Order: sequence, then C-alpha cells, then structure tokens
Amino acid sequence: MNVPATKGRRFGDIVVHDGEPTGARTYNGQSVAVFDELLLFEASSLPTLHATVNAADASDVDALVASFFAQDFGAEPASSFHMLCACCSEGRVDWDEASVPTHGGSQTVWLAAPETEARQLLDEWATGGARSWNGLELFG
Repeated sequence: MNVPATKGRRFGDIVVHDGEPTGARTYNGQSVAVFDELLLFEASSLPTLHATVNAADASDVDALVASFFAQDFGAEPASSFHMLCACCSEGRVDWDEASVPTHGGSQTVWLAAPETEARQLLDEWATGGARSWNGLELFG
C-alpha cells in the first residue's frame, strides 16, 4: 500500500470499485489488478502528513519507511513516486527494486500516522546517524 500524495484519499481508505480491471501493476513478479474507484466505503482514521527528511543514503530512507510500516502506519518517499500517463495507467506496468530506487539526500516523505507518533518515529530515526527531518505538516 502506498501513502497518497494527492488530496482526497488517505492511507488505508477502503473504496468500492466496479470489479473490471483497467490495468495491472507488477512489482518484483507479484501482479496486482488496478480498478476504477466508484466510491469511498470507509475512510481511514490515519491523517496524511509530510515532512522533509535528510539522509546520507537510500538505506537511511528505507529504514524510516520500515519504522512506520512496523507500527502499521505508512511512509512514502518522493523518490519512490512515478507519474504515469493515462494510457499507461490503464495498462500493465512492471516494476522491480532496481527501477524504483529510493535515494538519499533531501526529499519530502508522505506519512500516514497520528502526528504525535509520526514525530516520535522521526525523532527515533534521526538519532541513527547523519539523519534529520523538519517541517512536519498535515497534508490536505
């Protein structure tokens, strides 16, 4: 699951779809169908936040993402986003770890967690070396 970086949806939202696949995403050999959303069935209680993180390399960013998922929250670094045209979004897109590399440096990370817990996880992560964060804000 990813953390939406657009307004209107949250990590963990449950939506109703029409049952007709319009495309597929394959990541490291595992394929998932893509559907058109009809309506929101159940909204997630997790707010979407964003912060700027600074990390020496990609493994530092991966550690941050893992710390959020370990708590059943979500985290999505900007370096993992890929924009697709309408034609491609309705087709089959294959990805593997080499084609969606996370990178180090400074970037925005979208977070799905209560603000207090997000701050705590960011602070714990920042103690692990040449890592820092700033600007935690509610998104949307």
